[in-house]
Amino acid sequence: MSTRKLTDRERAGICLALFEGITEAVKIYPLCVDMDGKSMHPQVVRNRASLWRKSKPVQEYFNYVETVMNDRIEKEVALRMQAAEKDPSYNPGAATDYTNLDEFLAAANRMANTLEDEKDKQFYLKTIADLMRFKEGSQDKNQDIQRFYTPLLCRECPLYQKESESL
Repeated sequence: MSTRKLTDRERAGICLALFEGITEAVKIYPLCVDMDGKSMHPQVVRNRASLWRKSKPVQEYFNYVETVMNDRIEKEVALRMQAAEKDPSYNPGAATDYTNLDEFLAAANRMANTLEDEKDKQFYLKTIADLMRFKEGSQDKNQDIQRFYTPLLCRECPLYQKESESL
């Protein structure tokens, strides 16, 4: 007896359902199986969904996706716990105002301290250094003066107008 392979649509539907927390086969089945636009009696859909969900390939794929999701969740929790141990001020649930440069720098610094990969850590630290230089440069002597530069066409430029009038 040969076991059938799941279609791409079935795999995508199962992943979507698990990511959304949907576990009822009746809700997952229409996502995964092409019903050719037919409206079936709800009892028929329930029976087919139940049989489909109990099939071996579907069960195996459900178990596989759940295992992968749980592993990733466990890794994320472990990383957050390590980050909290390294930096007691680390609070992943706290909202950060990324429009405020100081808060953004603090969040980026916390993120850099939690990274294990040296290449990623160097990237974050370089970005932080660039932003700090930008912050220092923006605090120059003329804080009262704000300069706005707008694109100017040649015919709008006073120098061009003066030159063209003299010709």
